[in-house]
Amino acid sequence: MEPLRKDRCGEQTALIRNPAGVLLATEPLRAADAPAAPPYPPQRAEDRAAMFWRICGGTLLSIAALACTVAYQQLSGSISELRVALNRLNETNADLVRKDELNNRVTTIWSGIKELSSSVGAVNGLRERSLLLEQQVKAGEEERKEMAREIKRLSERLAAVEGRQALALPPKPTAAPAPERTPGGVD
Repeated sequence: MEPLRKDRCGEQTALIRNPAGVLLATEPLRAADAPAAPPYPPQRAEDRAAMFWRICGGTLLSIAALACTVAYQQLSGSISELRVALNRLNETNADLVRKDELNNRVTTIWSGIKELSSSVGAVNGLRERSLLLEQQVKAGEEERKEMAREIKRLSERLAAVEGRQALALPPKPTAAPAPERTPGGVD
């Protein structure tokens, strides 16, 4: 029995010493049991997109960061140039009007406005008086028109009365008026 054990023991040590042989022997058995699969699975669109982002993502991110940095620097430069131009404009326009001249003119304008506001009461009084006078003129115009109508009516009545008198009395011979003599007796 012992030789058998030695063989078995020798086989085990042989297997342990040469593990590749065991693997080579068991691989065809395992492959026969497993269904045939394609050597590489087909790539899906999602896998390709993920591969693109793994390869190019960092590059695209750095390009975007560079573009943002450049845009910020340009904006910052434009703002500083605008500030410089604004300060230069303020310096040149500061001498156009002196403060004391401006204060004198504004004071004059305000005094004129105060005078106008104080004379508003007088203007309102004159406005009321002119309205009253306009009403009196209209009343006088109406009275004049009424008197003109009355005069016309009376003149028509007078003409009617004279016409009746002329029909009722025969006409009188009228004598020629005698020439007037001037004092001194000379004609």
